[in-house]
Amino acid sequence: MSTVQSSNPIWTFLSLNPVQPVIVFPSASDASRFLAQYHSQNPSQKGAHIPLTHPHHVRLPLPNGLEYVRGAENGETTFVFKKKEEGEHWLKSLGGLGMMHVDGKKDHERAVFIGTRR
Repeated sequence: MSTVQSSNPIWTFLSLNPVQPVIVFPSASDASRFLAQYHSQNPSQKGAHIPLTHPHHVRLPLPNGLEYVRGAENGETTFVFKKKEEGEHWLKSLGGLGMMHVDGKKDHERAVFIGTRR
């Protein structure tokens, strides 16, 4: 499996209308590269797109098992899943963009961190 070659995102958040994760990239070309990679790795997944009004944003389908979203240190956003496997599946679908922690802290084994950490 190849990894995403676009720049790291500068911000992530959960949109409320519609409810879906949004990843913001430094440029429209970075967003386009990520979206192309996402579609090639997830050909049956529908709903990922770049809105015409926000060409730096990539909107993704709501992942299965997402329980809640919260801020984390260093400007990261944490997506916490009901099960570790659901978080791992979503992380894999992102092609290496993000990371999971296994450090014994509560919820970290179910959490995908996405953000500015390098």
